[in-house]
Amino acid sequence: MCAAYVFAYAYVIRSTRDAYCDTNGRWSLLKSEHHINYLELLAAFHALQAFVADKSNNHVTLKMDNSTAVSYINNMGGIRSPFLDELAVSIWGWCI
Repeated sequence: MCAAYVFAYAYVIRSTRDAYCDTNGRWSLLKSEHHINYLELLAAFHALQAFVADKSNNHVTLKMDNSTAVSYINNMGGIRSPFLDELAVSIWGWCI
């Protein structure tokens, strides 16, 4: 589960049936000026980089409560926001 707020972010990863990992952080002043949709996508990217960077050939499910962020991930980008599109494409590029 990923969550982003204007000043901070957090995510929790369930790696096995009973094992959980979590982490969090604060956005820089510059990052905190971005729209919440961008921050939600960025939190998802941080979660992937933190927990599956050393893994390969895995399936990952992101659970986010922001429908815009989910849409940009599922569609590998979008046309309404160049910032969200660029970030979603970066996420997919990093994953593939």
